[in-house]
Amino acid sequence: MNILKVTFKRNVLPAICLFFGVSTLALAQKGAANLSIRFAHPQYEAQTKTYIVDVEMKAAGTPRKLFGMNVRFFYDASELEFLSLGELPDGYGIMGAAPKAFVGNNNSGNAMFNLDASAGYINSAIQLLQDDKPFQVPVNQWVKVFNARFNVPLSAASRLCPSLIWDIQANAQEGGFFPGDNGVVITAVDENPVSRQTTTPVSVSSVPFNWEYNANTAMPFGRPLKAECLTVGSTTASQEPEVDEKGYALYQNYPNPFVDNTAIEFVLPEAREAKLIFSDVAGSIVNVIEGKYKAGQNTVKIDRHSWKAQGNVLFYRLETADYTSRVFKMIRVYP
Repeated sequence: MNILKVTFKRNVLPAICLFFGVSTLALAQKGAANLSIRFAHPQYEAQTKTYIVDVEMKAAGTPRKLFGMNVRFFYDASELEFLSLGELPDGYGIMGAAPKAFVGNNNSGNAMFNLDASAGYINSAIQLLQDDKPFQVPVNQWVKVFNARFNVPLSAASRLCPSLIWDIQANAQEGGFFPGDNGVVITAVDENPVSRQTTTPVSVSSVPFNWEYNANTAMPFGRPLKAECLTVGSTTASQEPEVDEKGYALYQNYPNPFVDNTAIEFVLPEAREAKLIFSDVAGSIVNVIEGKYKAGQNTVKIDRHSWKAQGNVLFYRLETADYTSRVFKMIRVYP
């Protein structure tokens, strides 16, 4: 595949290491300290339609005082619209201009990460500005450093499980996902009195959010998961699916709109036969997916290509021998 068809604006491709020219090789040096990073604790502000997720770190071996970080990650641009990085520790600031998202073409997310639409990319940096206020990252204990804020577009599904992918390959020594890209780079305050250095490189490992690596060394590098979800309109992560008095539930397909693939989740009170019935805008049935499903939550994945020449707007409902759900609308878009 031609890499230019899945990349972003060309000025994003030459990865710039913002902290003292630290290279991927330098990060892999023996004895370099280790820091892990992750996204955690998603929240949704219904009034402002804002999705907020914390960025956390933990150290291995010895606590580290954070100096700076290249903040580089990808996300599904059909689900989220990047707003800002916020709640930085006292004494830290954003380096350069305020971060903004670069969005690839319609094929970028699917080709690189098995996402269903374009991938967004953030390339920013934070740094210690007041030497007397370094932020200490503890050993083996996750601690919040800052957060990332996103707008949730009106087209987003009612259950939001966005993938957030740090720009670090499965083998962290290989750097980021772009050719020649060092990916996420973190430096710590150098506390060695004989080194005469202000900072020291830190080897970085990451925990992707709602996404997992596969064994590939080429695109796509992994696939999305639905590990941590929010119900849009609530303010806390969903723990148990909401069901009706009979024990049934049908959810909006996710993502919606979708390009190539989407998924429908539903809940049954007991193991039994069930059907997902799809119809067009005229009410004519265009497809039926049926089978015997387990008690509890089930997921059916839908491939757009199976619909062939059917319209962009379709409707679906769940039926069993004694139950019919309300109707949901699903929307297909083309790359």
